[in-house]
Amino acid sequence: MKHNIAFFKRAEFKCKCCGREDTAVALVFWLDVFRRALGLPLRINSGFRCKQHNDYVGGSAQSRHLIACAVDLAKPSVIEYQDFVSMARRLSGAGWEIVTYPGDTYFHLGVPRVEAARLWDGNMEVTL
Repeated sequence: MKHNIAFFKRAEFKCKCCGREDTAVALVFWLDVFRRALGLPLRINSGFRCKQHNDYVGGSAQSRHLIACAVDLAKPSVIEYQDFVSMARRLSGAGWEIVTYPGDTYFHLGVPRVEAARLWDGNMEVTL
């Protein structure tokens, strides 16, 4: 199946420490579908993380951010947090992580680890 990525650029997934811009194809595909379904812009608070940055932010040693399979998404101001998370859960699949945090301003989404084998090259047309 082919899909045109309309809403994301590689730089949005960049590690704040080393600048690496990796993300799994399955993750960017899901984010693009989620953005279309939501009808609202999405901001990625954290995408790929090198080990140094992951340690700095207190991330898990097994974090999917380390293998380009996770993002933390900021909640758009015009939607209720539970509605935002509920829609993400409806669109996710088996083996996915959705972690919510106190404060209701963002949530973590991780695709299965096996998806790290296929990284997005920034091409707007992806094949799944």
